[in-house]
Amino acid sequence: INATATLTTASKSLGTVIIDGSGITVPLGDAFNQALISGHYDINLTQGTLDTANYTVTANRFISSNTNTRTVNLGSSTVTLYSGSATGAWNCTTATNLTVNAGTSSISLAGAPLKFFRGGGRTYYILNNTRFIPSAPLTIRDSNTFNYITCSATGNHTLNIFQGSTQTVTNFTYTPSADASVILTNGDTVTGTSSISKSSGTVTVSRFIIKNMIGTGGATWNANDSVDLGNNTGWNFTAAPARYWVGGTDTWDTTAGSKWAPSSGGAGGASVPAAVTPVYFDNNSGANTV
Repeated sequence: INATATLTTASKSLGTVIIDGSGITVPLGDAFNQALISGHYDINLTQGTLDTANYTVTANRFISSNTNTRTVNLGSSTVTLYSGSATGAWNCTTATNLTVNAGTSSISLAGAPLKFFRGGGRTYYILNNTRFIPSAPLTIRDSNTFNYITCSATGNHTLNIFQGSTQTVTNFTYTPSADASVILTNGDTVTGTSSISKSSGTVTVSRFIIKNMIGTGGATWNANDSVDLGNNTGWNFTAAPARYWVGGTDTWDTTAGSKWAPSSGGAGGASVPAAVTPVYFDNNSGANTV
């Protein structure tokens, strides 16, 4: 599209859409749907203005990585992106002359095997991880600002705040399900750090495994029932309560039953241990075929 025009899909699924016109404006006329296939169709904003006009957007990738003058107006849209490419479901790596008007929009990442958000150092409203897969970490690159970083999925997951970057948040509501945990790291298994910053208040996370991460900005950062893997600063860690097997010969699964106790030989019925929970088998565990 190289001239001002309204983009209306009429419930059709489109392929790649390229907006490339100096000074043009392309508003959506209805909900945008892109064919979600392995060809990685894109919404590519090369120059001009894309206005989502508060409509929902379902696509593989949004790309606007160049030095042309361009603007994306997100309003109150929910943008759901499915690409699992390392180039990024949202790719604004080169953000020179890019304006992002985030409004109250939500950008939801639902791809696999990877989920990369390359924000270009801009300000966003909600970044939502909607798909937890242990082998599909969410990696946030560049130093961005968010009103919310959140998740609306269940299961174990890794959140990488990329090496050397700082993510500034108003709200960090990244909560795993009761039997799961989140690994929070900088994506580097050995050295270096990244930061997550909030200016004031208290942020409390639970069942996190944290490494190479600085909690900063003036807020208090609490990690309850969590594990400190080292090279962290600014966090207050509280270890998860231990679980003792008292189920004798039984199956270790997601059903609590009477198999777990909070103390050796104690009464069963405690919750199933998560990945952060110390687990013990001892003389009070009963027959030990598990």
